[in-house]
Amino acid sequence: MPGVPKSTGCRTCKQRRIKCDESWPTCAQCKHIKAECPGPTSLIKFIVQKTSHVSSGRKASPKTIHSGSALRLCKVQYAKVEDEGAGYGLLKVSPRSNPTTVADRVGVRLVGNMERGPIGVAGIYMTYLPELPKRLARSPCLRDSVDLFCSAWTSFRRGHLQEGGLMSMPQYGKSLRSLGRALLNDHHHDVETLAAMVLFERTSRLFNPDPHQAGIHLKAIREVFCQKGPPNIKDELDVAATNEIHWLLLRDDSRNDDNAFLYKSPWKEALSYCADHMVPLNDVRPYLIDDIWVLYGCSKQLYALLPDFQQASCYSSGNEAAAHALQIRHQLQGLRETLKDRPIKLWGKALDAGVITKTPDDDSITGHKYSFSSVFLASMYQKILLVRLAIMRMICTLVDIWGAPDSTLSAECREVSVYVWKMIPYVRSLESVIAIDLIKPILFSYEAADSKEKEYLLDSIQEIDSKIGRYPRDRNELEATLKSGDQILSYFADDSI
Repeated sequence: MPGVPKSTGCRTCKQRRIKCDESWPTCAQCKHIKAECPGPTSLIKFIVQKTSHVSSGRKASPKTIHSGSALRLCKVQYAKVEDEGAGYGLLKVSPRSNPTTVADRVGVRLVGNMERGPIGVAGIYMTYLPELPKRLARSPCLRDSVDLFCSAWTSFRRGHLQEGGLMSMPQYGKSLRSLGRALLNDHHHDVETLAAMVLFERTSRLFNPDPHQAGIHLKAIREVFCQKGPPNIKDELDVAATNEIHWLLLRDDSRNDDNAFLYKSPWKEALSYCADHMVPLNDVRPYLIDDIWVLYGCSKQLYALLPDFQQASCYSSGNEAAAHALQIRHQLQGLRETLKDRPIKLWGKALDAGVITKTPDDDSITGHKYSFSSVFLASMYQKILLVRLAIMRMICTLVDIWGAPDSTLSAECREVSVYVWKMIPYVRSLESVIAIDLIKPILFSYEAADSKEKEYLLDSIQEIDSKIGRYPRDRNELEATLKSGDQILSYFADDSI
């Protein structure tokens, strides 16, 4: 066998390339030159098996071979060797080899980004991220979308995102062209193409400062999603991508007949399976699972009511207009009752279980700081609070225009707002691309605050948005935005619950 020592001669003789007579404790050659004899050489030898790079013609560096390697010693005994301690030891190394392809390098970038910082995005919606590195070699458009996401994320963390925003990055145009080629080459049935489109859309939502540009790719995603057919429930990437698409389509599916296929067999059953097996749901069972589906149904109805509400909120005289406004108010009141006490009842249960912890915080306007065991849990609580506040804000608008005040509305707004404020320290502790997604309930709670609380809310909003630039930088302009019902509801309409 190559590399196995042939004799037990001393190392001094082997280095001098002369025969050792092996007369221990000191061989004749060492005695002749008056050198200390090191004794017999062990027949155990360690061999590092290096990964071969035939295609590239390059050898892996020692640093690469040992980085992240798994070491295993295998000892083999030979029958002709009388010494029981002698043998051939093989040290096997499973190296993390140098990335040799573009797909490998992009995959390493994605893993590196996830290892270097908080990965809250995968805990809320991008649950397909861990599945992407092993699929990049199959799809150039997925590789380019991941490259865009990594570049945008890295630039954002360093504060170097270009003035022109995401669209000014060269990776943006490259990714867009790559997706176009995939669709022209009839790859729209591939789950990798669909995942690339979803990642492209999510990257735009995360790193584009203008929220009104969100959703510009939804029409193409819907068409590819429909043409591809129901998801393969045995493919984890397909399941995770399907869940995100389903959430993205929610904000307009009540007003768009193109989404009717989602509620027919076999789509209905497949989507139900995917939703029930959403990975982050494991973090909230059994604290919030029922509320999520209630939230889904109420959000769907609320989005459908937005056009009618906007029409009713524009005052016009006449019994017909008044009747229409009253009808919208009754529908909003029904949604308000459905969401009442959610998630307040489960808040105590989650505290007792330790998934939510309460600690004193002198800097908080509530005097306490709440922390969550999972970003997804915090996000779902925030979504429920957001929808409740949006409903009550819309009812308030109709009351101001058409009269018939509700004596309980103000107190309930204040109660729900206080729950929002309890979560602000936690939201401020998150990476800003995640925190900005949880900021909307704070916007809706502004009107329920007193003067001191409003200053705290303005400070929190500006801190969270400092790296994003989604809301007005001028404090007076920001305050005017928060007081404008139309502006606030426009932010809600652009949300993807």
